[in-house]
Amino acid sequence: MNTYSSISKGRIIADHGPVGGPLLLVTCLIHGNEPAGETAIRQVIEALEPAPSDHLRGRVVVLRGNLQAAANKSRYIEADLNRIFPTVVAPSIESTHMVSEFQERDELISLIERLAEEHPVEERYFVDLHTTSSETLPYLSLPSGNERLIKFARKFPLHIVSGFYRYVPGSIDRYLHEQGFTGFACEGGQHSRDAAVTSMTALFWMMLEETGCLAPGASIADRSSLDEAHAVLDGFVVGPPKVFEFTHRHALNGNEGFVMEPGFANFHEVKRDEIIARDNNGPIRAPTDGNLLMPLYQTSGNDGFFLVEERPASRGSE
Repeated sequence: MNTYSSISKGRIIADHGPVGGPLLLVTCLIHGNEPAGETAIRQVIEALEPAPSDHLRGRVVVLRGNLQAAANKSRYIEADLNRIFPTVVAPSIESTHMVSEFQERDELISLIERLAEEHPVEERYFVDLHTTSSETLPYLSLPSGNERLIKFARKFPLHIVSGFYRYVPGSIDRYLHEQGFTGFACEGGQHSRDAAVTSMTALFWMMLEETGCLAPGASIADRSSLDEAHAVLDGFVVGPPKVFEFTHRHALNGNEGFVMEPGFANFHEVKRDEIIARDNNGPIRAPTDGNLLMPLYQTSGNDGFFLVEERPASRGSE
């Protein structure tokens, strides 16, 4: 394992494998109330024990995100960590040590910058693991219009949703893309469901394979885990995985008394003018036909819901 100075205890879960091969960076707990990603990661790392580097031809680095929020089991303490990373469209988000999330962000940035210096751009990969407050199939979140990235994501048998950056510019996955990393965010399932851990464990195994980080001639145990991972992810989607595009965000300021109507899950089809939530001003209706994504069923968050629409599967870039 590589050593680091001035890094918070518990930030780095793993740093295994040679620096000379491809790099797979895995992030979890960007939101502190989403522990399933860390659980999934630890299951894979434990399966590679007692000598993880013996299984790897590339480097695997795993970082925990919002340590203070995770200790508090809350989404965030003062600011949403996944909204404050500096990006091309949001370069003016300045750090202040009066907000705990900026300290978390700055430490993550220092680690990511160091990793980028140690690995060429064509060998940098990442996956950012999340869960949702609503019921959901696992899916991958990508930027719009990147044909190469969509081609890479289609190696994994999950739905793809693109265009999140248009509404939320300061996310860690956008920051990583701008640092030359290839990858995506994964929404693995509902916060408390065992299926979320199962899906992200399987995705981690497949990422090791598809990025070239797993050593050639994988052991029987590794091969078995990979076969199981393929079977697990194949079981979530009936038929070919689809590509969706974000079309609408219902933003919140925290004072409007927003409450989703019960029973909605990710990818639930809604019709224009259908009542899907309420606030202090009364019913909130869907502005157009589409599929719901990330309906808010928790007390914290800046997004009430999103709408997405399906794109033709044959289209190379949205």
